[in-house]
Amino acid sequence: MQAIDQASTEVIILSMFLLLNLGYCGYIQFKMVRLQNEKNQMLAGLEDVRKNIKALFDSARGVGNRLQSVERRTGVIEDQQEELTLKEPSHLSYENAIRLVKNGESLDKVVESSGLSRGEVELLTLLSRVEGIAESA
Repeated sequence: MQAIDQASTEVIILSMFLLLNLGYCGYIQFKMVRLQNEKNQMLAGLEDVRKNIKALFDSARGVGNRLQSVERRTGVIEDQQEELTLKEPSHLSYENAIRLVKNGESLDKVVESSGLSRGEVELLTLLSRVEGIAESA
């Protein structure tokens, strides 16, 4: 009978060991499922970050292209402004007055034909004389 009791004890111990192993396997399976879910969530988050970075780069490229376009248009506008300034009547008045002063016209005639004030014409005459002195030196 002792052999039966010993065999029963061994069966009970082995059964308990088997149940313990099954419980441990269930725990491991539960942990693996949880880790897999966390991994999937992280991968989804990583994909969102990748999409956001791509959108950011695309928008930066668009801003760069827009900036280049604006710079080109600004250059054209600056050139046009410079041309308009050169064609401006007051600028032409100064060019005309300078030419008349260099040709030796009288102060009154330069004032009358250029539309500049007497003080402006006197200044141009003085500058013309200084240039003449500097050129002859």
